[in-house]
Amino acid sequence: MTVLIGVIGVILYIRSAIIGRRKKQAYNFEVMPMNIFILQLVFISLIMLSLTWVLASYNGLSWTFVVVLVVVGIYSFITTQTVLGRHIYATGGNPEAATLSGISVPRITFIVFASMGMLSALSGILFSSRLQSATTTAGNLLSWTPSPRPMSAASRRPAA
Repeated sequence: MTVLIGVIGVILYIRSAIIGRRKKQAYNFEVMPMNIFILQLVFISLIMLSLTWVLASYNGLSWTFVVVLVVVGIYSFITTQTVLGRHIYATGGNPEAATLSGISVPRITFIVFASMGMLSALSGILFSSRLQSATTTAGNLLSWTPSPRPMSAASRRPAA
């Protein structure tokens, strides 16, 4: 099952890369030479397949890994294919320009922080499920690990 998921992942990656290359070529953007592109596809595919093989030979694909893949897929879709994602990028890049464009910066900031809170809760659930226990001292040193800044610089304030 794990190897099948890995092979499907490689096929989806190759399909996505080829479609992205064709889109760039359609708009006359600069693309990598074909031999470098194929080398990149082969290299990344081999890395993905070797990771899949290691996981399959050890204990199979962990549910934690599956949950992480689903979350990454959802957030990738949100940030690249939705208006909310465009607003998050705009707010993170330049809050003043985003405000002038009609984007509600406090609303986007609230959504980003709420999303990061939800991801922190999910990481706590996954962490305690991996330990198979929930103690009061389980995450003492992890209190500063999750931060909303990697997702968006929406909380950035201009220097005085």
